[in-house]
Amino acid sequence: MLRRQILTAGGILSLAIGLAACSSNEASAAGPYAPEFEQARQQAVTDLQRGVLSDGKITDAEFREVRQRYIDCLTDAGIHATARPDGGYDFDTQLVGAQADAERQCAEETTYVIEPLYYAIRTNPQKEDFSALVAECLRTEEVVDSTFTKDDWDQFVNAFSAAQAGESNGNDIPLASELPKLPGGVAMDDPRVQECSTNPLGR
Repeated sequence: MLRRQILTAGGILSLAIGLAACSSNEASAAGPYAPEFEQARQQAVTDLQRGVLSDGKITDAEFREVRQRYIDCLTDAGIHATARPDGGYDFDTQLVGAQADAERQCAEETTYVIEPLYYAIRTNPQKEDFSALVAECLRTEEVVDSTFTKDDWDQFVNAFSAAQAGESNGNDIPLASELPKLPGGVAMDDPRVQECSTNPLGR
């Protein structure tokens, strides 16, 4: 079974906005995320999206409805998928050609402007410097030493992204062993790195 994360375009690095749930029953733009809500409203293409975003918050019930509408849209296109409780989706088959186009269309009409904002607010409610939060988390988990900074994390992310993108420039797809690692040799797919890079505050 194939899995798809919430944000497909950037793969693992796109998760830096956060993909974890917390105990709050709604995501609100009453504070630092007001500009993001305004941008999302401008990008909305359906009444469903506009309705969810209109009051500056995304309730859990609204979010569940958006995800279900996405699944229903896929079903209508002949694509079987299920939503995972922790975020992302499981697909029965690889999406190519017309099915890939249908999935993209379904996302644009439902989850595209909702999911990233919903999870970002929950994971980083005060909209703090996310790279600084990640670096602090990595230090706390002793993945890196006390000298590791947000700039070090940003440089690592950029190097990792560039290595993964190498194939688009005619290079071979890099092996896991060839991808950049954090100081001390810890890889991006280490569970501690995954947790810190997606949910540094542990929410």
